Amino acid sequence: MTLDDLFEEIGMGGSGTPVASTPTPVSPPPITPAAVNMGQPPTLGALMGPQGSNTQKLMQLLPVLLSGIQGKAGVGAFMQGWQQADEQIRQQQNRAQVVQQNQREMDLRQRGLEAQIADRQAVEADRKAREQASLERAFVGELDKATTKDQYDQLVSQYETLMGTKPNVLRAKYPFTAPNIQSRAERVWRMVSTGPGKDGIRPGAVVNFDVDGDGIPEHVPVEKLAELAGQPLMYDPDTNQPIFAPKDAKQPGDKFQELLKANRATFQVEKGRAPNAQEDKQLVTDAINQSSELGRKDTSEADTLRLDLLRAEVDRMKAGGTGPITATGPDALKDVDAGTAGIVKAIAEYRQAPPTMSRQGSPGARIMALVNAYDPTYDAKEYPARSAIVKGFTSGKEAANIRSLNTAIGHLGTLQEKADALGNAGPRIWNAVRTAGLEQVGDSRVTEFKAAANAVAGELSTTFKGTATEGEIASWRSAISQSQSPQQLKNNIRTIVTLINSRLSALEDQYTSGMKKPPSNSFLSDHAEDVLKRIGGAPGGSGGASLRFNPATGKVEPQ
Repeated sequence: MTLDDLFEEIGMGGSGTPVASTPTPVSPPPITPAAVNMGQPPTLGALMGPQGSNTQKLMQLLPVLLSGIQGKAGVGAFMQGWQQADEQIRQQQNRAQVVQQNQREMDLRQRGLEAQIADRQAVEADRKAREQASLERAFVGELDKATTKDQYDQLVSQYETLMGTKPNVLRAKYPFTAPNIQSRAERVWRMVSTGPGKDGIRPGAVVNFDVDGDGIPEHVPVEKLAELAGQPLMYDPDTNQPIFAPKDAKQPGDKFQELLKANRATFQVEKGRAPNAQEDKQLVTDAINQSSELGRKDTSEADTLRLDLLRAEVDRMKAGGTGPITATGPDALKDVDAGTAGIVKAIAEYRQAPPTMSRQGSPGARIMALVNAYDPTYDAKEYPARSAIVKGFTSGKEAANIRSLNTAIGHLGTLQEKADALGNAGPRIWNAVRTAGLEQVGDSRVTEFKAAANAVAGELSTTFKGTATEGEIASWRSAISQSQSPQQLKNNIRTIVTLINSRLSALEDQYTSGMKKPPSNSFLSDHAEDVLKRIGGAPGGSGGASLRFNPATGKVEPQ
């Protein structure tokens, strides 16, 4: 009930004037907990109204309210009742707060329990998943033993029980396949090569093996069985006994026996004795790898030279002579056969390891004498470090960088051609209008120019990725335009030539620092050299020094 409602009930109008001249005593309404607002009690301002319009009414009502209270006892009772009601309200509020606090604590405990349960469930699920994966790996590992459908069915049933999987899950994932010819050949080869019958393995010997899987064995040469099993089988060139290489060994080439004989002869000459069993095993492994490499099309020059040396069975090394070596440089090899000279160069250039043993008078010692005469700066102790540098500049990151720079120079030549084809002249604004018109009529010259510029920027971005120069290239690409004058285009192109030259110089310095001598060959290809010769000109406009490629240094240098 609002004050206005109370005034109306006791006969006071909206102006606050009593309707009856004699106020009628009224009893205060009973105060119950339900009638009390449990929220924030209203302020005096809220009770009085926004304008204080009820102040006069309240002052007039106060006597009426007090007139209903008879004496001090009545006032005391009224105040006591009011205080009791207020206390009840506070108690209810306190109880409500306690209930709310208890509920919050219960909610927190409930969430904690739920989180613990979820954690336990996750741990258990992970454990089960790992257990299932372990059992599945074990199942896959035993599949090779199941050579028949009955064996396969028995294995599947066993692991379905262990894993608790639904029926046919393993069958769907790992269907039965009859053993292929290699797996069957491997089983037979294991029996032949490890059992008593291995002593009967000779060239041309045959074994019984069902090649076509029809259940009827055929007579198969033992070499064919080894090939079907993927097992390298070689014969000792001296005893004709079989040599069983590890299964993961490379497939030997046709020159295996020749190379093994060469390895043994070289060992005998250099160490003055025959190899023991362990040393001979290593010589066999070397011969396998060497013969395999010899059969590959991508055999490196150093490997080819080394294998040439071995195939010669030391004799060609002796052809280098035994007298004193007086000449140096290329003249030191003038009277040496081509094979030996190639080996000497490969060792001197750190493309091939020096002989491990160089006793006085041995072929290895003679070779090293020729190496030191051919290149007096050669240092065998530096072979590990310098061979790594050589590898980097022939097939590693540096080689890739050099290839990229050569490719970029080729793109620069194309860009210069496309820039000339634009036929720009006069003010840049005229060139902009003209080239825009060319694009509109479908002329391909502008498109080809842009493609060439993008090719240069793309190639160099890869080369200079992660360096400050990468930003320069991006800035250069945004600056060069089909509307520039011929001189502006040439200057922009020569800016890139300068960057490339800087990178080539850094690579040359890196090589020279590691090898203690400059590279013997230019890092630039013949095509790149031709392009740089065509570009020429002054990079900085009038007054700048012109550039040209110097074949003697392999660099682009000012004239």
